[in-house]
Amino acid sequence: MTEEIKSRLEQIRSGKVPKGYRQSPSGVIPRDWHDAKMSDVTEEIKETAGDKEYETLSISAGVGFVNQAKKFGREMSGAQYSKYTVLRHGDFSYNKGNSNLYPQGCIYRLNDREEAAVPNVFESFRFDLLNGDYYEQLFVSGYLNKQLYSKINHGVRDDGLLNLTGKDFYGCHLPVPPLPEQQKIAEILMQCDKVIELHQCKIEEIKKLKKACLSKMFPKQGNNVPELRFPEFSEAWKQRKLGEIVSQKISNGLMNRPGRNALLVKHINVINMYTPDKIHVDDLEYFDATESDLKKCNVEPGDIFVTRSSLKLEGIAEPNVLLDCGRFVFDDHLMQMKLLPDYFSPFVKVLLETAMVKEQFMAKAKTATMTTIGQNDIASSHSLFPKYTEQKKIASFFEVLDNLIALHQRELEEMQKYKKALMQLLLTGIVRVNA
Repeated sequence: MTEEIKSRLEQIRSGKVPKGYRQSPSGVIPRDWHDAKMSDVTEEIKETAGDKEYETLSISAGVGFVNQAKKFGREMSGAQYSKYTVLRHGDFSYNKGNSNLYPQGCIYRLNDREEAAVPNVFESFRFDLLNGDYYEQLFVSGYLNKQLYSKINHGVRDDGLLNLTGKDFYGCHLPVPPLPEQQKIAEILMQCDKVIELHQCKIEEIKKLKKACLSKMFPKQGNNVPELRFPEFSEAWKQRKLGEIVSQKISNGLMNRPGRNALLVKHINVINMYTPDKIHVDDLEYFDATESDLKKCNVEPGDIFVTRSSLKLEGIAEPNVLLDCGRFVFDDHLMQMKLLPDYFSPFVKVLLETAMVKEQFMAKAKTATMTTIGQNDIASSHSLFPKYTEQKKIASFFEVLDNLIALHQRELEEMQKYKKALMQLLLTGIVRVNA
């Protein structure tokens, strides 16, 4: 970023108007950009479904248009269907329902269907003379949030919808760059979207590969030889209960108590076993513990942790990250497995991801207010185990897949940050493009 752009940003953030810019109802914009009410540059869609058949859609925050029956498990339109608004490819809809992700509601464009019907409580519209790609990016950036917030009656809700009239919505102001510049800005941001989608697809492909390998590299019930195997191994796998592979009884952690004498691993959901994420010091908090507590909850490299609730199987990829920080205990949401020397913990961690073990846990799970499993449930579950050398080979293979997933995830997050920064600069004209 050049010093000129930095200066421009700092001026705008401090409430000043940089040279070559002007204050408008939609914000600070370049002098050669226009400002317009939505009612002046959009056409409100009023066509209704009537007795014609259309796919009925809803809007899910962070996702976009989704089939109504799939989202809610049943068709929601009913007698109201005839009043649903008909959208064509490229049309927009504003869902006035608030969410954590979009507290002022969200706007999406119909891109993957030629036509559909949406609830008439949505504000639906189209651009006839302006570039829809540019305004799709503008809406995704949350550009209207500040204006919408000022117009919403925050003391009233109507069936979960934000209390905002159509008149107020279409009274919001939009920046209107010259058409060639709209197109160029949209092209740049859409290229970012393609890179983001590429990383998302790659992550899904590797996850599918991992799932397929899990099903083929671990023997199914009634068979002691896997369907897919490294060629240097041929010995049959041996059946073992999980309780037979631990050096001591599977143990629960301690109740969470306030204080500052020892470090407590937070609820295990902060750790994701399905990527090689590590536990960091930031993931820990303090609580009181006696010397006997610390001895009971001794955490060492290679320990495996299983959650008692939600059936997510978790593990510590690099326990040394924790051990460098001092003495540790873990709370009673977790159960600890210390393995015998013949069992390689990264292999066991992979084993716990297999459908065969998960199905056993699910069959033993007790459901009340939440799904839970106990020490005996884990100990009595069984699986087939190869020799130690084959365990290491298999674990190494899945570590490569997990590392690839993590690599693409980091690149995805970096591209998302990069695009977010570009949106702030380009959509508002802080940085100009040569159209």
